[in-house]
Amino acid sequence: MGRNAPLAPAPRAPERANGPGSNGYFRRDIIRRPGTYTWKAEKAGKIKIQGLGAGSGADGDYPGASAAFGEKTLTVAIGDTLTIVIGDGGAGKSPDNSGVRASAGGSTSISGTPVGGSPLVLVGAQGPAWSTVSSVLTSNPVAGTATGPWDKSFPGAVPAGRGRGSPSSGSPFGPGYNSGGAGGAGWGGGSDSIAGASSHHPLPSSSQNVPPGLTAISIGNVLSSTSFNLTSPRSVKLWDLADADSAGGEYLSAGSNAAALPAGPGAGGAGGSNSPASISVLGGGTGYTNMTARPHDSGYGAGGGASGGQGGKGGEAIVFIFWDEAA
Repeated sequence: MGRNAPLAPAPRAPERANGPGSNGYFRRDIIRRPGTYTWKAEKAGKIKIQGLGAGSGADGDYPGASAAFGEKTLTVAIGDTLTIVIGDGGAGKSPDNSGVRASAGGSTSISGTPVGGSPLVLVGAQGPAWSTVSSVLTSNPVAGTATGPWDKSFPGAVPAGRGRGSPSSGSPFGPGYNSGGAGGAGWGGGSDSIAGASSHHPLPSSSQNVPPGLTAISIGNVLSSTSFNLTSPRSVKLWDLADADSAGGEYLSAGSNAAALPAGPGAGGAGGSNSPASISVLGGGTGYTNMTARPHDSGYGAGGGASGGQGGKGGEAIVFIFWDEAA
C-alpha cells in the first residue's frame, strides 16, 4: 500500500498508525502542534478528516470557552495536497480590572483542491474578561464554531460561570458542555461536583475486538482524564475520535490527594495536586484549582482551566486524517 508523504514544515513529526481501524480506513495521520503543514495524497480514493479547534484562555478563575468539532469526507487523486493550519490555544491571564480578554484560540483551517473554493475552518474560541473590581464580565467568552463545507460539525461551549470547571469541546456526538460544578466537562456532559465528567460511553474492555496494533484496557467504573493521551504510556490507543472517552479534569486544591467522586454522566479522573490526571487530554475541560504556581492547561479544543492566579491556557487544535479506505 502507498504511504503519504511527510507533512512539511513540521514543528513536530506527525503521529501515524496503521489499522485497519474502527472507521474503515487503514491509515491515520495526526497533526497536533501549532503551525502550517502540507499533506500529500499518494493513494487515490476517499479520505476522512476530523478536527477540534483551539480553545480560549481563562481569565483568573473564570474559565475559557471551548472549540468546535468538524468532520469531512473528501475524494483525492494521487498528488493532491492539503494545507493544514493548526491553531494554538489562547493564553490565560491573571485576574485584574483591565477589561482585556484572555487570549482567543487560533484559527484552524484545511484548504486545497479536494476541499474546493471555501476552506474548512474551525474558528478559535474567544476568552472572557472578568473585572476584579465590579465582579462582572466586561467581555463575554465566545464558543468556537465551524465554517465552510464540513459534512458534520458542532460548536464548543462557554463556561457556566466563575470558579466552575471549563467546558468541553464540540465532539462527534454534539456541541460542547459546560459544568455546574468545579470539575471539567466531558463529551457526555458537564460535572456537578469536583470530579471531571466522562464521555458518553465506557472504555472498551479487553474482551472486545480491537484492531491489530491498537490497545484496549478496562479500568472499571473510574474513567481517567488521560484516557486518550497520545503521548503517555497509560494511553488507551483508539482510532477515530468517535472512539474516545474524553473526560474532564479533576478539581484539585493544594495538597489534595483524594480519589475522584462520580460526577455528571460518569466518573472523572482522580489525582493529587501534582497528578497529571488533573490535566484533560482530548476534548475535556480541566477543572478549577486554587493552585497559583501551576495553572492547569486543557485538553485539545477545551477551554482554559480556571485558577486563583494565572488562568490556564486553552487547548490547542488537532486534526486527524484517515486514508487508504478498506475495499
